[in-house]
Amino acid sequence: MSQAIEDSVKALKEFEGALDAIKSDADEAKKKMLKSASDWAESAKSASVANAESQARAAVDSARAAAEKQAETIRSAGERDLSNFVAEISAKKSEAVNLVTKRLLGGNS
Repeated sequence: MSQAIEDSVKALKEFEGALDAIKSDADEAKKKMLKSASDWAESAKSASVANAESQARAAVDSARAAAEKQAETIRSAGERDLSNFVAEISAKKSEAVNLVTKRLLGGNS
């Protein structure tokens, strides 16, 4: 009977050793899994930031192109209006000189 008790104690010690080894393996697997998840999260974060930067860059480029196009339209309209204004002044210049001359010479008109 004493032998049976010793065998039981020995078996329990071996079982306890096996449980400790399994627990250690499980802890190691947990650490690896957490590291892997952390690496994946960091990679996903980097990819998301890069994607957001790319989209923002595209939006800024598009807005810049639209603004430059609008600026060119405004500049062209301004040049056209200035040209018309200069042409109107030139056309009225002779008439204005005649009116001023008449007034200065005492004419009524």
